[in-house]
Amino acid sequence: MKSRRWLAGAVAGLMLGVAPPVFANPSAEEVKALFLIRFTHYVSWPEDETSEPFRYCTLNAPEVQSTLEAIAGRGGLEGREFEVDALDSVNSTTDCELVYLGAESGFSVSEVSEVFDGRPTLLVADSDESIGAGAAIRFVMDGGRVRFEIDTDALDLASLKASSQLLKLARRTGQ
Repeated sequence: MKSRRWLAGAVAGLMLGVAPPVFANPSAEEVKALFLIRFTHYVSWPEDETSEPFRYCTLNAPEVQSTLEAIAGRGGLEGREFEVDALDSVNSTTDCELVYLGAESGFSVSEVSEVFDGRPTLLVADSDESIGAGAAIRFVMDGGRVRFEIDTDALDLASLKASSQLLKLARRTGQ
């Protein structure tokens, strides 16, 4: 059992890569931002829908937003360029490849999901209702650690595919 936990921790560490020195002791929100960046390496978008640079959008998630901006300002992560936009409303854009909905955003996951319906957009959220309401990934806190759940049905609806490595790290997959 201990070796399985060690292996899971090692895989998670490899997935996250080495955090920039600024994030030596990251907050939960900074860890979420790093996860958002790493998710893009383990989720496949349709070839013709991928744009350069990759576009992250956040809804009422200022600490996640500022962490993403700090990493983007350093030239991205592992050489991948990206843009970060803070959305003030769900209808302000539909050009996002990944949308993060903060827990206190004031928007429901289903409302945001409807706006991006039919688009290859990875919707990530914090709220309890996220899985089943349209979010493909939901962050959960477990013993002070950030974990995530994946809804493979939501990924399919967005024409996205998660790698087997990402699915192994998720707490739950599917409905």
